[in-house]
Order: sequence, then C-alpha cells, then structure tokens
Amino acid sequence: MPELHVLMAEAGGTRIAIEIPNLVEVVARPTLITLPGSPVWYQGYFIYRSIPLPVVDLGMKICGKPVGVKLLCNRVAIIKVGNGTEEFLVGLIVDRASAEKINCQKSSQKNSSQGDIFLWGETYLKEDMIFHLLDIKKLLSPGDMKQLFPLIGN
Repeated sequence: MPELHVLMAEAGGTRIAIEIPNLVEVVARPTLITLPGSPVWYQGYFIYRSIPLPVVDLGMKICGKPVGVKLLCNRVAIIKVGNGTEEFLVGLIVDRASAEKINCQKSSQKNSSQGDIFLWGETYLKEDMIFHLLDIKKLLSPGDMKQLFPLIGN
C-alpha cells in the first residue's frame, strides 16, 4: 500500500488529494479581482508576493459544482504548474483543507461519486473513503493555461 503525503480537501462535493510536492502554500480565501469574459471556473486573481496569481474554483473545473461561496472553511491551495518550459503558480479554491500522510490503495473503481469518470487523476481508497489524487498536468489544458496566463508564448 503506498503512503502519500497530500493536502486532502473537498471541491464541488468531491474528495480531492493534492500531492505535497506540488503544493506551495495554503491561504485563506482572498478577495479576488475578476476578469469579464472568463470561464466560470476561473474566479479571478489576487496579488500574491507581488505577482498576480490566477485562481480556479476547483469544484467548477472538475464537476461543474462551485466550492461553497466564501465560507470560513474555504482555502486557496497554491500549486506549481508547468507547461514544459516554465513553471507557474495557480490558486485552487477548495473546502476543508488538511495535510495528511495516508496509506491507501489505488481503486479498481473507475467512476467518481457522481457516476462520471474522473479525468484529472487516479481514484484511491482509504479505509471506507474514496478520493481522487489530482494530476495537475491533466487539470489545466494548454488552452486553460493560455486563459490563466495570456502572455505565455508571446
């Protein structure tokens, strides 16, 4: 059984794990500057350590259900995302985030709790809980990255 070091969180009613090596920091949900015409999953940006950091509602992105609106348990998990040549920071809005070291096994179950195939990572079992280990490379397509970072490649 593999041991994983993860940030365990909820997004749109789905249990998600983010591997600690991909995680930079977890912060309280900040006030965001929104951009007109953005996709519903792109919530806007805030200034993080002197740089504009785009923020994605992880629930909207993975299952079309928003993370609870400005609840005290909302957090932004700041993760590293690469496009092959550069590394960027992106914030993911999540609920009830906690760092955990867990022993689990990969599930043979291919479906998420909503009955849909989880496209953004592998499904795991921990005792009686099912969760999805988020694959950052699968979460944000090159088109998504272009929307979050319009100056990429220019």
